[in-house]
Amino acid sequence: MTAGIDPTKKFFEQVSGKQLTDAEISEYKNKLVKLFSILIKIDQRIKGERKVT
Repeated sequence: MTAGIDPTKKFFEQVSGKQLTDAEISEYKNKLVKLFSILIKIDQRIKGERKVT
């Protein structure tokens, strides 16, 4: 990996429109993981309901 700005940090800074601290980036990453976990659970529940009905 080349030295330079973390692509994830660059993405979050572009979305927010401001420079972010490492702590803020870490928090946003954790929130994104939690969001996707919820979406996966919803998707699995919907797929399960389709099989039952």
